[in-house]
Amino acid sequence: MELKRINQIRLTDKRIYEILLPSLFIIIGLFAAFNHSLWRDEMQGWLVAWQSDNLIELWKNNAPSGHPILWSLLIYYSKNITGTPLSMQLMHWLLGSVAILIFWKYSPFNLITKSLFTFGYFPFWEYFFVSRHYVIAELIIFIFCSIYHLKHKTYLPFALCIGFLANTQALSWSLAFAIG
Repeated sequence: MELKRINQIRLTDKRIYEILLPSLFIIIGLFAAFNHSLWRDEMQGWLVAWQSDNLIELWKNNAPSGHPILWSLLIYYSKNITGTPLSMQLMHWLLGSVAILIFWKYSPFNLITKSLFTFGYFPFWEYFFVSRHYVIAELIIFIFCSIYHLKHKTYLPFALCIGFLANTQALSWSLAFAIG
């Protein structure tokens, strides 16, 4: 009953909200990137990349963590933007912002559902404020869903998504297996 009433809410100009809400999300995230103190598990990824002078050292330094290489590789290439962990946080902010923009552009949900999802716990906190590899999985899944209509033309984009997803984190291995 309550869900039926929520779906009947009419907003005056839907387009304004479709621009305003993702923009608000991105601005809050940028503020958080400059003000969020990194936790130990977030710093681990930065330290692996920071202590690596080349890709072979990155591979060796990443091995004890048990995580696939993609997150460390992205940090490795972004570490010289500022030379501080802020580089990782800005890269993370960019990935999270792109993920939400893709979600807003291609998802079939109504405005209320998109808003509730966007500012929910996982997309807003775990995948946007906390600088961990989860944001890559979110981004790849959203890309996969947005290009799903290409399934009859080519499988190459799907293969790339599955390959990147499998190199993101342990939970993503099962997602890559399920969609592959």
